[in-house]
Amino acid sequence: MPYDCNFLTVSDGEHLAVHQWIPENGIQKIIVLSHGMMEFAARYERFALKANEQGIAVYAPDHRGHGRTAGSLSRLGIVAAPRPFDRMSADLRETVDHASLRHPGLPVILMGHSFGSFLALHCIEIQGTRFSGCILSGSRGPDPIMDKALRILSFKMSVLTGRDKPSPFLNTLAFGSCNKRIPHPATSNDWLSRDEAEVAAYNASPWCGFACSPGFYGALGTGFATIYRKKLLQAIPEMLPILLISGTDDPIGGYGVLSRKLCVRLQNAGIRNVSLSLYQDGRHELLNDLDRDQVTQDLMSWINALPLTQKSNL
Repeated sequence: MPYDCNFLTVSDGEHLAVHQWIPENGIQKIIVLSHGMMEFAARYERFALKANEQGIAVYAPDHRGHGRTAGSLSRLGIVAAPRPFDRMSADLRETVDHASLRHPGLPVILMGHSFGSFLALHCIEIQGTRFSGCILSGSRGPDPIMDKALRILSFKMSVLTGRDKPSPFLNTLAFGSCNKRIPHPATSNDWLSRDEAEVAAYNASPWCGFACSPGFYGALGTGFATIYRKKLLQAIPEMLPILLISGTDDPIGGYGVLSRKLCVRLQNAGIRNVSLSLYQDGRHELLNDLDRDQVTQDLMSWINALPLTQKSNL
């Protein structure tokens, strides 16, 4: 079977659950996949198996406070680590180390969705030369008013309720308006996908849609205050291929506005190989939306066009 899940002990002693889908023959490239907030990495199995058909191995860690890394429902949304955004970024880079050691010399493509895209962006700012390409899905550029409000309110909620207590208030602040352009939404999560079955599966899973803690939202706010800095963006290798994908009906990407803002910001930082694909009527989870087969095909075409001669560096 191509699928397995192992626990990787990272540098601070945390045991990180790493899901992996390995082709049985002829591995040519590696994807390290960074999932979004309030979900878990195994949700990407359909995409991973399609990648396996192309000779691509996929490694995907459950972030801290998520999935099997959290280990229990009571630990969801909690990041018990100093400088949590930096720590989760380091977790992702150590997952890349793990995958590269298992498949030495193969090109590594970093792929991040939503919150996972912010971690991925930080990784290519720190160690961009080790990657052959980067895909940022459901991502966005800076939203200064919202980002500042998130930092301030997460700090206040940490003081009022405790850093690790789930915060429905902060969840509502962050996501409460996401359905506003959907006429007569059936659930609070319809903004994720036009596929009702996919939304129903998300809603039915106790491992999805949970309320994150003020500490986690504080990490997110710190990430926003960090990753868009000009100096960090200019540290990304200028010829690193970067693909941004988003839906025109994705509220996280500002219905295309904030997605374009990120693309322009990368270009202005001197990154010469940045492209943006906006999928008409697509919502936040493009790999679970009605156009998922086309999106997957487009991603495979982009990845397969990357040169095999580029190597990852440990």
